[in-house]
Amino acid sequence: MVGLGNAAQKLQKLADMADDLYQKMNEVRNQIQAMRETVEHTDETVEALERRVEEQNVLLEALAAEQGIDVERVLAEAAIDEAEDTNGDADAEAEDTNGDADAEAEDTNGDADGTTAE
Repeated sequence: MVGLGNAAQKLQKLADMADDLYQKMNEVRNQIQAMRETVEHTDETVEALERRVEEQNVLLEALAAEQGIDVERVLAEAAIDEAEDTNGDADAEAEDTNGDADAEAEDTNGDADGTTAE
């Protein structure tokens, strides 16, 4: 009879595990469905925003043309300014890094000329 008792316990444990797995699968299924709905909503929102941006670009270009502004030239100048700012930030960061290294060298070696203070 002991063998049947162990088998029943094992079967019950297996049934409990299967039930837990089934519940977890349903939770995951619900999460995936919610994620799909969110992605669809986000896609619709992005498409609407892209349409609005395009409409605004058309309006801005029409206003610029009416005012005699060369849109291409303005955009090119803005891109150049942005590139210069990006390069300037990188150069300043490199100078800061070099300045810190020089200061550390002075601290460990003594004066900047290589002599140590006594």
